[in-house]
Amino acid sequence: MSGKDEARMTATTLKEISDHINHMTFRRKLFGGVDERDVWRQIQMLDDDYRNLFKIMSQYYQGKMKSMKQEANAAISEK
Repeated sequence: MSGKDEARMTATTLKEISDHINHMTFRRKLFGGVDERDVWRQIQMLDDDYRNLFKIMSQYYQGKMKSMKQEANAAISEK
């Protein structure tokens, strides 16, 4: 893994992932085609980004649901 990859931060929005995909390039092989290891490495990085984003979104919506339940319980108990 190159220094560029190690310094790369994980995407936290779909826009960042989309930008990464739009600017993605693959290493070329000496005799045509692309370096398969590089392709798999970049697929793994995208998978990591999507998993991280899913985790962030899941935590956000779980917090929202908890807050809404608390508000609903407070409104019920006021009656």
